[in-house]
Amino acid sequence: MTFSSSASQLRRVVLSGAVSTLASAGCSTIARAQSSEWVKPATDLFGDLEIGLVDIGAVIVGIGIIANGIYATATGKLQFEQLAFRIIGGLMIVAGPSAIRALLG
Repeated sequence: MTFSSSASQLRRVVLSGAVSTLASAGCSTIARAQSSEWVKPATDLFGDLEIGLVDIGAVIVGIGIIANGIYATATGKLQFEQLAFRIIGGLMIVAGPSAIRALLG
C-alpha cells in the first residue's frame, strides 16, 4: 500500500508543478503582451516597406513625367491631363504613408 500512496503523492506533486508552470508562463505571456515590444517586428516591417515603396513609386512617377515631357517635345503638344494625373499620383505616393503614420501612430 505504501507504493500506491507514494505514486499518488508523486502524481499530485507533478500535477501541481505542471499547473504552476503553466500559470507562470501564462502570466509572463500576458506581461509581454502588455508591453509594446511584441509589436516592434510588425512596425519595423511596415517602416521598411513604406520607405521602399515610396522610393520605387517616386522613381516611377519621375520616369512618367520625363516620358510625358519627351512625348510633348516630340509631338509638339503637351497633354496636361496625363501630366496632372502623374503629379497627383506622385503626391498620393508621398503623402499616403505620412497619413498612415499619422492615423496609426
